Amino acid sequence: MPRNLGSVTTLLFPHGNSTAGSLICVGVSVDTLLGVETSKRRAKASDTRLTRRLQEIDKLAPTEKRQILQIIDAFIERGQLKRKVGNKPPA
Repeated sequence: MPRNLGSVTTLLFPHGNSTAGSLICVGVSVDTLLGVETSKRRAKASDTRLTRRLQEIDKLAPTEKRQILQIIDAFIERGQLKRKVGNKPPA
């Protein structure tokens, strides 16, 4: 077993729990054990959903596509204005 995994196993399971060692050996990463990988996967999944939706929008008729893009642009502009107003120091 590589040194870094052994030391992490010792850190997480100081009494030498053999089940934990087995989990790491079969490919369960430390990120998964600590819950870090889950947030990365969520971000990727959300990005995939957005990409799928944009691809579907791209298939629409030009008029419908223009209307959707105008709505998206309005939300983006509103968010930018909110951030600008929120970052201004009080007068």
